[in-house]
Amino acid sequence: MGKTQVTGCGLSRIFLLISMANPEHVDRLVQGLAPWNAWKIQHPDVKPDLSGANLSEATLSRVNLSQTDLGGANLSQVDLSQANLSGAYLSEVNLSGANLSGANLSGANLSGANISDANLSETHLSSANLSESNLSGANLTQTDLSGADLSDANLSRANLNSASLNAANLTQTDLSGADLSKASLRQADIRAANFSKADLSETDLNGTDILAVRSF
Repeated sequence: MGKTQVTGCGLSRIFLLISMANPEHVDRLVQGLAPWNAWKIQHPDVKPDLSGANLSEATLSRVNLSQTDLGGANLSQVDLSQANLSGAYLSEVNLSGANLSGANLSGANLSGANISDANLSETHLSSANLSESNLSGANLTQTDLSGADLSDANLSRANLNSASLNAANLTQTDLSGADLSKASLRQADIRAANFSKADLSETDLNGTDILAVRSF
């Protein structure tokens, strides 16, 4: 599977697996973020295909990637702060060490994604699919995870201080050693979740079935 190095437009050091992604969409992205965002506005019905793209360490702050297929992409250490990824397909992506602070990922599919040690502070992840994802060591302070599916996810050592997990699916979720201080888990499904050594100081657990938890 061939790789092409992309230079210019602030996207140097990016390698793209063109055999998987749509070449036209790749070309539009490497023209720069301003032209890309303008094209997205002009073509709201197009769902860009950047699946398998290697965008590691790229600067994509404020980019509009809503409804984009990024399945299997390498986004490790990428800067996606304040980006729009609402409704994006991000299953099995590598987002380890990425900066997603303030980004909009509401309704996105991140099932099976590696998001370990990423910065997701104040990120919007409401109704997102994060099942079986790896969020170990991630910064999720003040993040909106209301209604998100985090079943079988790994959130060990994650910082969820003041996060909203209202009505989230946390069945069999590993929250061992996580900081959940001042977080809200109202009406969350915590069946068989692992809260061992987690910080639950001032955590709102109203409406949850504490007896269904696997371990505190």
